[in-house]
Amino acid sequence: MPMLCSPIMLAYLAFVAAAATADLAGALLVTTVHQKGLAPLRYFVAGGAGFMLAAAFVRMLPESAQVEHAFLFVLIGYFGVHLFEHTVAPHFHFGEEIHPEALLRPSAGYLALLGLGVHTLFDGVAIAAGFMIGPALGALLSLAVLLHKVPEGFTIA
Repeated sequence: MPMLCSPIMLAYLAFVAAAATADLAGALLVTTVHQKGLAPLRYFVAGGAGFMLAAAFVRMLPESAQVEHAFLFVLIGYFGVHLFEHTVAPHFHFGEEIHPEALLRPSAGYLALLGLGVHTLFDGVAIAAGFMIGPALGALLSLAVLLHKVPEGFTIA
């Protein structure tokens, strides 16, 4: 049986299609609801972030404890994010203040596309790693990414 027709590959493709649909749903939601104000959308962002954190702390970190030096890599990843946010980002804010004129630059779209591409790559790596450990973890990570994709769609729109 060719690899593309295997049940596992079809399940992976179904999760990918669901994630893409969630991105589009988030974009559709923000473009249709924006007349009523964006305040309710914060709950979606909080829910998506909370589910991702819960999946990481409750399921993924305990699973990684079986691997030697795993927590060292967790710390490297955590501090790596802070390093890039504070050194590589051209301008960093701790709050919600923005500079609308910076969004009008032609490069803003390309940089957003690059950032979302890298972000989505790591989503896929996490889901694949979860399925390699077990179907339950893979399904949980897929659900976490799916719930995270709706708020991500807000940013795309």
